[in-house]
Amino acid sequence: MKKGIIIVILVLSICTGCFNFNRLKKVQSSTNVNENKDLVFEKDFGSYSVSNTWEENIEHSTDKKFFYKKKGDNSNPPNNISVEMGTNRYSENDHMTFRSAILRQLVMQTHSSIDQIKANGSNTNNNYVLYTFIIEGEKSTIKQYYIVGDYKYILVYATIFDKTNEEEVDNISSQIVNSFTWK
Repeated sequence: MKKGIIIVILVLSICTGCFNFNRLKKVQSSTNVNENKDLVFEKDFGSYSVSNTWEENIEHSTDKKFFYKKKGDNSNPPNNISVEMGTNRYSENDHMTFRSAILRQLVMQTHSSIDQIKANGSNTNNNYVLYTFIIEGEKSTIKQYYIVGDYKYILVYATIFDKTNEEEVDNISSQIVNSFTWK
C-alpha cells in the first residue's frame, strides 16, 4: 500500500513539474515587433530588442540561456550572442565588488593577466550599471556585458569568430544592452 501511494505521489510530482516547465518555457518565448520592426523578446527576467536581421537560435537556446545569430548565417561556428540572467550575492549598490569578482574569475578562467582583459564601466540607456569585459583570443573575441541588478545580473555574451562582422555584433550587443528593462 505504501509503495502505491509513493508511486502516485511521484507520478503527480513529475506531471506537475512537466506542466510548470512547459508553461514557464512558453512565457519565456514571447516575441513582439516594435515600431522600428525590431524583435522584442519578453523573458521572465525582462525584455530587450534585437534587430530583425538576427534571429533566436532555437537549436542552441535553453529555457534559461537564449542565443541569437544573423539570419542565414550558416558558418560553423557563427558569430553569436547569448542572453541569460544570473544571481549573485551582491546588492546593486555593491556593484564595484561584483565587478572585481568578475574580473578575478575571468583572469583565472583565461589564464590571462588583468592587463590582457579590457574592462570598463558605464550605464545602459535605461540607467542600469553596465560592466564590459573584452578578451581577445587567437581564434575569437569574447565580449561580456553585465547589466547589474540587485543580487542579480544579465549577461549579454558576444562571441566573434569572423572579425569582418565584428562591428555588426557590437551593434546588436549594444542594442540588446541598451533596450533591456528588468521585469
